Amino acid sequence: MMIQLLPEQVSRMWGILKPCIEEALPPLASNEEGRMNSILAKLLSGEMQCWAIVSDGEEKKKIEGFVVTTFSQDECSGANNLLIYALYGEGISKRNWLEGLKALILFAKRHKCEHLVAFSSNPEIIKFMERMGSDVSYTLISMPLRVKNIDRGLRRA
Repeated sequence: MMIQLLPEQVSRMWGILKPCIEEALPPLASNEEGRMNSILAKLLSGEMQCWAIVSDGEEKKKIEGFVVTTFSQDECSGANNLLIYALYGEGISKRNWLEGLKALILFAKRHKCEHLVAFSSNPEIIKFMERMGSDVSYTLISMPLRVKNIDRGLRRA
């Protein structure tokens, strides 16, 4: 099951959450030193959301992973989306992932979003999301802004 953490819970668990989120940052995240403080501030203000993926075992409940989401808007079309900003987990059961996706979809619908979107380089997640009806045909292209890369290309052209 997936549970949305309250800001107070995020604050208490930050020592556990921070390295997990840092490991799962998307490719477009800043490399600035204060980036994790910025993420924490947005989680505490409610601008970003943190979700715990919890095993549903009979005995002791165990956290299998975390998902960080935020709302994003396509400025050109006006479409509102829920972005899975970071996903960290180990051994997340298929059932918990499906229940979690359902929770995220219901949350997104409540907030008038049109799509659930994410970045991933994990082939298993990509394949799983494709089976769930996601369009995985796009490739994210992220190029560091270095003129020397272009100069090198011009010399070869």
